[in-house]
Amino acid sequence: IVEALAGRFAQIGLLDDKQFARAGTCSYSRRGFSLRTIRVKLIEKGVSIDVINQALKVQENENYNLELKAAIVFSRKRQLGSFQKSSNDFDKNKKKDMAKLARAGFTYTTVQQALSTETMQELEEMVESNMYGK
Repeated sequence: IVEALAGRFAQIGLLDDKQFARAGTCSYSRRGFSLRTIRVKLIEKGVSIDVINQALKVQENENYNLELKAAIVFSRKRQLGSFQKSSNDFDKNKKKDMAKLARAGFTYTTVQQALSTETMQELEEMVESNMYGK
């Protein structure tokens, strides 16, 4: 019965790794996951590396600087960098914030870009412009 259902679902398009990978990359990047973390999560779900690479390439073509956008979202969620409640802590906690972003899988240049902007408004505008293609 299970094989018949799986065959039927695949036939009508419900079981499609490409669609699943595209939806996963979009969802994970909006939630602030780095590209490395997205790869790992999709591999854990059983998606092939070729399908993951194709989905990431499509996502990167649609969203300019996807990794930076995800780093900014991550920083907002964790109150890192410019998103800290107290502006006095910005310089004091910079190394700790860099370490948190690095452990989340972001590259050094992406971490520097995400933490170099000192105003929250600039970072929010960067995310908005990437999300809506402005």
